[in-house]
Amino acid sequence: MIRRIKKFLAKRYYKLGGKLLEQNNFDDAIDSYTKAIELDPTYSSAYFNRSLCYAIEGNYELASRDLLMVMKLEPNSFDAPYAMGLISEYKQDFKTALKWYDESIKKNPNYSPAIEKRKKLEKIFREKKVKPSQGGLDWKITTQGGHDREISDYWEIREEYMENPYYREKKGRSWFWTLLEILLTVILGVLLYVFVMDYMKHMEIPASPFLFLVFKALLYLMA
Repeated sequence: MIRRIKKFLAKRYYKLGGKLLEQNNFDDAIDSYTKAIELDPTYSSAYFNRSLCYAIEGNYELASRDLLMVMKLEPNSFDAPYAMGLISEYKQDFKTALKWYDESIKKNPNYSPAIEKRKKLEKIFREKKVKPSQGGLDWKITTQGGHDREISDYWEIREEYMENPYYREKKGRSWFWTLLEILLTVILGVLLYVFVMDYMKHMEIPASPFLFLVFKALLYLMA
């Protein structure tokens, strides 16, 4: 039950982070996503959205770290490799960007953002007559217009988020059913304790061994 409570609270912080993200309040959104992750270290969507906030603020190292965690938790993720590709472009590492776009397309052959990004890079490589393997090119194709250009790419993902705040997640139970399950578990634990104590009193059985068993049963119900 404790695990379910933590997951429930993590979902609340995740939702709060989404509202803050919509308001462009990235620092507070990061704090909310961090709290969600502390409660549920396997919350891949919280890592993903926190990475978007980091990336928008220009903290690519932390953004990359979160995206790598998403790919570890979700091996079939296609939006995380795409975001890694964006970060590689901003760092002028075009060879790595192509690799990440390819990874995204491999996971989802119909993922148009990665397909379009790859086409644009290939076109630029052809026009400049350079190979992607060279990397570290002097000319700038993603930083024209300053940080606004970088933010706009992440805004595409952010817009997808705003249309459906849980677009990366399977639809789960509502908070009502989660709270109901927690309440019923607590009631069941209390009834079990009362029943055992009454039985022990009636049968005049020493309390210590049975109390231990009841304690173990309660721990099992709360797990």
